[in-house]
Amino acid sequence: MVPANTRGPGSFLVAMFLLAATMGTAHASSPAWVADLIGKEFILAAAVNPNPLVYGNFADGVLCMQLEGDCFPLREDEHAQVVSAEVRDSGSRLHLEIALTHFGNAEIRIFPATTTPAQLAEPAVEQLLSLITSGSSHRFVADLRSGVLHYGGSNHAPAHADTAHYSSRTSAKAAGAQDCPLCFDEPSLIPGFDEEVQLGQQYARLCFQEYLVLANDPQQGRLQSAADAVSADWPFPMRGFRYRTWTLLSDRLNAWACPGGFVFATTGLLEACENPLELEAVIAHEIAHVEQSHSLRQLQREARNSGIAALLVVLTVGAAAIVTEEPAVLDIGSKVAGLVASTALMIARSGYAKDLEREADFFAACYMERKYGEEGKTAMANILRKSKYDSESTSRAPYSTGMFDTHPSIDFRADMAEGSRIERFDPPLIHTEHTEDEVSIQLQVQGIGRYDDVEWESGDYHTRSELVNSRGVKRAAMVRKPRVILFALASSTNALRKPARIDGVEVYVDGEWKRFDNEEDTVVQPAQQVTLALVRDLTADESLAGLADADFRLDLNQPQESKSLGNRSR
Repeated sequence: MVPANTRGPGSFLVAMFLLAATMGTAHASSPAWVADLIGKEFILAAAVNPNPLVYGNFADGVLCMQLEGDCFPLREDEHAQVVSAEVRDSGSRLHLEIALTHFGNAEIRIFPATTTPAQLAEPAVEQLLSLITSGSSHRFVADLRSGVLHYGGSNHAPAHADTAHYSSRTSAKAAGAQDCPLCFDEPSLIPGFDEEVQLGQQYARLCFQEYLVLANDPQQGRLQSAADAVSADWPFPMRGFRYRTWTLLSDRLNAWACPGGFVFATTGLLEACENPLELEAVIAHEIAHVEQSHSLRQLQREARNSGIAALLVVLTVGAAAIVTEEPAVLDIGSKVAGLVASTALMIARSGYAKDLEREADFFAACYMERKYGEEGKTAMANILRKSKYDSESTSRAPYSTGMFDTHPSIDFRADMAEGSRIERFDPPLIHTEHTEDEVSIQLQVQGIGRYDDVEWESGDYHTRSELVNSRGVKRAAMVRKPRVILFALASSTNALRKPARIDGVEVYVDGEWKRFDNEEDTVVQPAQQVTLALVRDLTADESLAGLADADFRLDLNQPQESKSLGNRSR
């Protein structure tokens, strides 16, 4: 039950009335088939590349279709309905207005190519629309001569007879087709992407300097197979990195993964993993660091700690978007490069922050449980305990980095791997935030993790030296505190207009609004996507039952007030 004036049947009726009001008729001079387009519903497919133009090759020439709206390029399929249609410029152009479920209205423009224009006609328009419709048999076309798969709406899709059409890339790849690199370049809305890749390269360079790489190690194939298996079955949408592995000569049990797809594992780790599940658990933890942008998030924290606000702007917008020769801006760029290098060194030597290590554990445990059940979580806990046993040896260093970082304690992390409860929402829970009646932010809650956090009577344990110097002393004062984390993606549109800081989210469950805090106070720019870990300490009587059907509202700190319409879908 939602409090009064929050949502109800009235809001739905108003929405339907507004939609009906926008459903117009075709222009008086338009052909009859144009009027028949009004009311047409279809599933607008997620973009395969950032190009807003779609090409249709016909016997008499070429027609172009352009998608215009703040939501493009779409990252996921979206329900659409044509609300108006109009032929313009003496019948050579067609303008369609479409209503999207989560992103308001957008426009489709169809017009002839400049060199070899085709005639605007009903069959051509229907075929063009099929190229952007999810599941259409015309969407993908494979050249049987070259074995290359093309997007059917590209300007270089094969026109000869030796072709095969597919409704999905999955079915085409199953038939042996290989992706065209120009057609399939999924758009990235990740802020600071270039800086994150740069950070990964710095990190990888340090690994290459510190360790001997065994290029022909007999266990290299085993390591690459584990990385391939994890990336193939990752339970959440991936960012598109291709994970490549290297074996490092070291007796210590360790592994690392860097943005850009670099995965490192020591010979000591490979020898200690006595079955594939233990190795997959390690690789899943490291890949989670990459997929959840932990390098960038730690870099942004260091920027905040540096007290230089301009660094945060560059890291949030992305330095690649700033093209200038102004000395002041170039100075900021050099500071970003310096910060990237120092943060890479810190991660390589000390690992990630406590909460980021815990988050990577959650995603790894989710992967292992989903694929292997309780056996998978047990394998993850077992390899963690092996690393603890290894570090206790007097011949080893008292700490390590990577998955086997000692904060939080390995004992706690092993217990959490076995005892944590992880629920993945498939499909994710969707909430949309509106600004001036336009969707500005879409929140996708992907999953929830429940666990007992560790605290010490004298305060939170953070540093490795505290564990080493007070081993056996503070452990007796350890207390466990029940916590819950919501893992989410926040995707903004250009309707956001100004940057907004996401301080947290409120969820209406158990008869009241409950707050989940975003401890990172993540800043999202227009047309970007950010990862969120939203945390709440649980009281003894809290169950959070019915979360899958709950209402959400974002706690945004932005110049322009945002209103929530409680729009969600599952």
